[in-house]
Amino acid sequence: MARGKKDPWSIRIHKRGRCYEFRVSHDGVRYEESTGTPEPAEAKEYARRRYAEIICGKGRTPIRLHAKASTTILDAGALWLAEIECDDGPYFVYLRHWQREFVTLRGLCKAGVIAPYWRKRLGEVPWKTVNKELGPLRKFLCWCETKKLISAAPEVPDLPTKRRKANRGTRHPRGRNCQGVWVSRDQARALIDAMPKFSSSKRLGQFVTVRPN
Repeated sequence: MARGKKDPWSIRIHKRGRCYEFRVSHDGVRYEESTGTPEPAEAKEYARRRYAEIICGKGRTPIRLHAKASTTILDAGALWLAEIECDDGPYFVYLRHWQREFVTLRGLCKAGVIAPYWRKRLGEVPWKTVNKELGPLRKFLCWCETKKLISAAPEVPDLPTKRRKANRGTRHPRGRNCQGVWVSRDQARALIDAMPKFSSSKRLGQFVTVRPN
Protein backbone atom coordinates (compact mmCIF):
# COMPACT_ATOMS: atom_id res chain seq x y z
CA MET A 1 0.00 0.00 0.00
CA ALA A 2 1.41 3.37 -0.96
CA ARG A 3 2.08 5.87 1.78
CA GLY A 4 -0.39 8.73 2.26
CA LYS A 5 0.47 12.33 1.56
CA LYS A 6 0.88 13.14 5.27
CA ASP A 7 2.30 9.82 6.42
CA PRO A 8 6.12 9.46 6.68
CA TRP A 9 5.69 5.71 6.97
CA SER A 10 4.31 3.09 4.60
CA ILE A 11 2.61 -0.27 4.99
CA ARG A 12 2.32 -3.10 2.52
CA ILE A 13 1.49 -6.79 2.45
CA HIS A 14 4.63 -8.87 2.91
CA LYS A 15 5.31 -11.02 -0.15
CA ARG A 16 5.76 -14.16 1.99
CA GLY A 17 2.83 -13.65 4.33
CA ARG A 18 -0.66 -12.27 4.92
CA CYS A 19 0.18 -9.47 7.35
CA TYR A 20 1.02 -5.88 6.52
CA GLU A 21 4.61 -4.73 7.00
CA PHE A 22 5.45 -1.34 8.53
CA ARG A 23 8.35 0.64 7.00
CA VAL A 24 9.89 3.97 7.85
CA SER A 25 13.29 5.69 8.02
CA HIS A 26 14.20 8.00 10.92
CA ASP A 27 17.57 9.56 11.78
CA GLY A 28 19.32 7.37 9.23
CA VAL A 29 17.86 4.12 10.61
CA ARG A 30 15.58 1.92 8.52
CA TYR A 31 12.72 0.22 10.38
CA GLU A 32 11.00 -2.80 8.80
CA GLU A 33 8.67 -4.92 10.89
CA SER A 34 5.42 -6.84 10.73
CA THR A 35 2.26 -5.18 12.01
CA GLY A 36 0.90 -8.61 12.91
CA THR A 37 -2.42 -8.05 11.15
CA PRO A 38 -3.88 -8.48 7.63
CA GLU A 39 -6.45 -5.73 8.26
CA PRO A 40 -5.57 -2.33 6.69
CA ALA A 41 -7.20 -0.26 9.45
CA GLU A 42 -5.40 -2.17 12.21
CA ALA A 43 -2.11 -1.95 10.30
CA LYS A 44 -2.46 1.83 9.97
CA GLU A 45 -3.16 2.15 13.70
CA TYR A 46 -0.06 0.06 14.45
CA ALA A 47 2.00 2.23 12.10
CA ARG A 48 0.84 5.47 13.74
CA ARG A 49 1.56 4.16 17.24
CA ARG A 50 4.92 2.67 16.29
CA TYR A 51 6.06 5.81 14.49
CA ALA A 52 5.17 7.87 17.55
CA GLU A 53 7.33 5.56 19.67
CA ILE A 54 10.24 5.86 17.25
CA ILE A 55 10.33 9.65 17.08
CA CYS A 56 10.04 9.83 20.89
CA GLY A 57 12.93 7.41 21.34
CA LYS A 58 10.75 4.71 22.88
CA GLY A 59 10.21 1.10 21.99
CA ARG A 60 12.64 -1.51 20.75
CA THR A 61 15.81 -0.59 18.90
CA PRO A 62 15.95 -1.93 15.33
CA ILE A 63 18.53 -4.53 14.40
CA ARG A 64 20.98 -3.22 11.83
CA LEU A 65 22.47 -5.51 9.24
CA HIS A 66 26.22 -4.90 8.92
CA ALA A 67 26.75 -7.73 6.44
CA LYS A 68 25.58 -7.49 2.85
CA ALA A 69 21.83 -7.68 2.35
CA SER A 70 22.42 -10.71 0.12
CA THR A 71 24.37 -12.63 2.79
CA THR A 72 22.61 -15.98 3.09
CA ILE A 73 22.22 -17.97 6.26
CA LEU A 74 24.36 -20.74 4.78
CA ASP A 75 27.14 -18.24 3.99
CA ALA A 76 27.30 -17.08 7.60
CA GLY A 77 26.51 -20.54 8.93
CA ALA A 78 29.46 -22.13 7.15
CA LEU A 79 31.83 -19.75 8.95
CA TRP A 80 30.06 -20.40 12.24
CA LEU A 81 30.34 -24.19 11.92
CA ALA A 82 33.99 -23.92 10.89
CA GLU A 83 34.78 -21.84 13.98
CA ILE A 84 33.05 -24.22 16.38
CA GLU A 85 34.52 -27.18 14.45
CA CYS A 86 31.15 -28.73 13.71
CA ASP A 87 30.70 -29.22 9.97
CA ASP A 88 28.06 -31.94 10.05
CA GLY A 89 25.37 -33.40 12.27
CA PRO A 90 22.22 -31.64 13.52
CA TYR A 91 23.64 -28.09 13.38
CA PHE A 92 24.05 -28.37 9.62
CA VAL A 93 20.49 -29.70 9.34
CA TYR A 94 19.22 -26.72 11.34
CA LEU A 95 21.03 -24.30 9.04
CA ARG A 96 19.32 -25.88 6.05
CA HIS A 97 15.94 -25.41 7.73
CA TRP A 98 16.68 -21.73 8.45
CA GLN A 99 18.00 -21.18 4.94
CA ARG A 100 14.86 -22.67 3.44
CA GLU A 101 12.59 -20.49 5.57
CA PHE A 102 14.44 -17.14 5.80
CA VAL A 103 17.10 -17.33 3.01
CA THR A 104 19.17 -14.35 4.25
CA LEU A 105 20.35 -12.96 7.58
CA ARG A 106 18.18 -9.96 6.87
CA GLY A 107 15.13 -12.20 6.60
CA LEU A 108 15.98 -13.99 9.84
CA CYS A 109 16.43 -10.73 11.77
CA LYS A 110 13.08 -9.19 10.85
CA ALA A 111 10.76 -8.66 13.78
CA GLY A 112 8.19 -11.34 14.53
CA VAL A 113 9.36 -13.98 12.04
CA ILE A 114 10.67 -16.66 14.40
CA ALA A 115 7.46 -17.43 16.29
CA PRO A 116 5.58 -18.26 13.04
CA TYR A 117 8.55 -20.43 12.04
CA TRP A 118 8.17 -22.46 15.25
CA ARG A 119 4.48 -22.99 14.50
CA LYS A 120 5.30 -24.10 10.96
CA ARG A 121 7.90 -26.58 12.18
CA LEU A 122 5.42 -28.00 14.71
CA GLY A 123 3.24 -28.86 11.74
CA GLU A 124 6.07 -31.04 10.42
CA VAL A 125 7.78 -32.68 13.43
CA PRO A 126 7.20 -33.24 17.18
CA TRP A 127 7.69 -30.50 19.79
CA LYS A 128 10.78 -32.20 21.21
CA THR A 129 12.49 -32.14 17.80
CA VAL A 130 11.72 -28.46 17.21
CA ASN A 131 12.89 -27.56 20.72
CA LYS A 132 16.35 -28.87 19.87
CA GLU A 133 16.71 -26.00 17.36
CA LEU A 134 16.12 -23.33 20.00
CA GLY A 135 19.58 -23.31 21.58
CA PRO A 136 21.54 -23.53 18.29
CA LEU A 137 19.51 -20.69 16.76
CA ARG A 138 20.27 -18.44 19.74
CA LYS A 139 23.94 -19.39 19.59
CA PHE A 140 24.11 -18.69 15.86
CA LEU A 141 22.55 -15.24 16.21
CA CYS A 142 24.82 -14.38 19.16
CA TRP A 143 27.79 -15.43 17.02
CA CYS A 144 26.55 -13.16 14.21
CA GLU A 145 26.44 -10.29 16.71
CA THR A 146 29.95 -11.08 18.00
CA LYS A 147 31.30 -11.14 14.44
CA LYS A 148 29.59 -7.78 13.67
CA LEU A 149 27.35 -9.27 10.99
CA ILE A 150 24.38 -7.73 12.81
CA SER A 151 24.20 -4.96 15.41
CA ALA A 152 22.39 -7.12 17.97
CA ALA A 153 21.03 -10.62 18.18
CA PRO A 154 17.23 -10.62 17.81
CA GLU A 155 15.15 -12.20 20.52
CA VAL A 156 14.40 -15.86 19.90
CA PRO A 157 11.08 -16.68 21.58
CA ASP A 158 10.48 -19.98 23.29
CA LEU A 159 8.26 -22.55 21.65
CA PRO A 160 4.56 -22.61 22.53
CA THR A 161 3.97 -24.74 25.63
CA LYS A 162 3.60 -28.41 24.83
CA ARG A 163 0.95 -28.77 27.54
CA ARG A 164 -1.58 -27.85 24.89
CA LYS A 165 -2.32 -30.71 22.52
CA ALA A 166 -2.26 -28.35 19.53
CA ASN A 167 1.39 -27.48 20.26
CA ARG A 168 2.76 -31.00 20.60
CA GLY A 169 3.86 -31.17 16.98
CA THR A 170 3.36 -33.75 14.27
CA ARG A 171 4.75 -37.26 14.38
CA HIS A 172 5.80 -38.95 11.17
CA PRO A 173 3.39 -41.78 10.30
CA ARG A 174 6.30 -44.24 10.23
CA GLY A 175 8.01 -42.85 13.31
CA ARG A 176 11.70 -43.53 13.63
CA ASN A 177 11.61 -45.85 10.62
CA CYS A 178 10.89 -42.96 8.24
CA GLN A 179 14.54 -42.93 7.14
CA GLY A 180 14.86 -46.71 6.93
CA VAL A 181 16.12 -48.43 3.78
CA TRP A 182 14.24 -51.57 2.84
CA VAL A 183 16.16 -54.35 1.10
CA SER A 184 15.19 -57.73 -0.28
CA ARG A 185 16.25 -61.07 1.22
CA ASP A 186 18.93 -61.53 -1.44
CA GLN A 187 20.28 -58.03 -0.88
CA ALA A 188 20.45 -58.63 2.89
CA ARG A 189 22.34 -61.87 2.30
CA ALA A 190 24.79 -60.10 -0.04
CA LEU A 191 25.45 -57.45 2.61
CA ILE A 192 26.12 -60.08 5.27
CA ASP A 193 28.43 -62.05 2.95
CA ALA A 194 30.43 -58.85 2.31
CA MET A 195 31.15 -58.40 6.04
CA PRO A 196 34.41 -59.75 7.50
CA LYS A 197 34.18 -62.93 9.57
CA PHE A 198 36.14 -61.42 12.49
CA SER A 199 36.07 -57.91 13.93
CA SER A 200 38.97 -55.50 13.40
CA SER A 201 38.42 -53.31 16.48
CA LYS A 202 41.57 -51.87 18.11
CA ARG A 203 39.83 -51.28 21.44
CA LEU A 204 38.20 -54.69 21.89
CA GLY A 205 39.43 -58.19 21.51
CA GLN A 206 38.73 -59.99 18.27
CA PHE A 207 35.26 -61.47 18.02
CA VAL A 208 33.12 -63.20 15.38
CA THR A 209 30.77 -60.93 13.41
CA VAL A 210 27.28 -61.83 12.22
CA ARG A 211 28.66 -63.40 9.07
CA PRO A 212 27.96 -67.17 9.09
CA ASN A 213 30.73 -69.74 8.56
